Amino acid sequence: MGEGFMPRKKLTLAEKMAPIFRKYDDLMPALIKVNPKQYFPADYWAPLKIYCLASYVHTCYSKIIGSRIENTYFIDLMSNSGINYVDPCKNCGEKEKCRDCRKKRKPKIYMVGSTLVASTSKPPFKKIYFVDNDPEKVKTLSTRLDILKGNGFPEIDYQPIIGNCNEKIDEILSEIKGKKEEFRKYHILAFADNEGLDVEWKTIEKLLLSYCDLIINFPASNLNRVFGQPSSFNTKKLDAFFGCDVKNKVKDQSKLLELYCKRIKEIKPEVRVEAIRINTNIGYYYDLIIVAKDGEYWKYIENLKKNIEENSAQTVENIIPVITGQQKTLADFPR
Repeated sequence: MGEGFMPRKKLTLAEKMAPIFRKYDDLMPALIKVNPKQYFPADYWAPLKIYCLASYVHTCYSKIIGSRIENTYFIDLMSNSGINYVDPCKNCGEKEKCRDCRKKRKPKIYMVGSTLVASTSKPPFKKIYFVDNDPEKVKTLSTRLDILKGNGFPEIDYQPIIGNCNEKIDEILSEIKGKKEEFRKYHILAFADNEGLDVEWKTIEKLLLSYCDLIINFPASNLNRVFGQPSSFNTKKLDAFFGCDVKNKVKDQSKLLELYCKRIKEIKPEVRVEAIRINTNIGYYYDLIIVAKDGEYWKYIENLKKNIEENSAQTVENIIPVITGQQKTLADFPR
């Protein structure tokens, strides 16, 4: 080792997450004020999902693909209003009813959602498309993006779309590709943040057949429940989500994730597919599936997977004071 060499310090999860969430500290009051009642009610496992997306966008995608291809695009297929609120009392009803609730002493946190995370990419995406069925959520998110544009991120260009992403995807892809399809001069990062069986296979397939990386929220627990409740409605929803006759393919619900990943590889054999499990500590779980061509950043993705799966919602709850800056880490003190 050369003189003065210092081994690189291994960061804790809190130290890795803090820059992501504290990056927006100064603007968060203004973002909330746009529409204080418009947010997605989240729980303590949601920061792990945002951490995964932000790490991929800022560390992998923008630095590697974004530095090589001028025309990169972000598609948020289920955007909501741009802010998540982790409120441990959200299931208690009116505030006066939870006066003695043990949860009220737990930390709360506002955090940016997926579209706002993508909007601060450096270099920036050429354009961000976000889709939601609710006009008020789309309007709120547009205003929140405008606040970012006026406060340090002027290069944000976005297209709000009201409607069902499964019906709007052709319109989006047609605009992105244009004549660029002939020269492969574009690339897409798409985020499918399913709450239920929202983003159908026909939409995923169209993205796979484009030049596109995907991050897909695979709602494992919800799928297991639907799979175990036989009905014509559930069967139709399952088949639309997987793009095949699911119950003819698998008999065991534990094989659903394997089937979905296999379906991806059937459409695009050259990609790597990695599922990162988000542990909620309450028996509910979901997987974030990353789909991308093999490349130099996969070692980082493997480390990201390990880091997330070693932790859980309980870990996040414990470190929220550090993430939000309410409690200092050793890194905050001068040396």
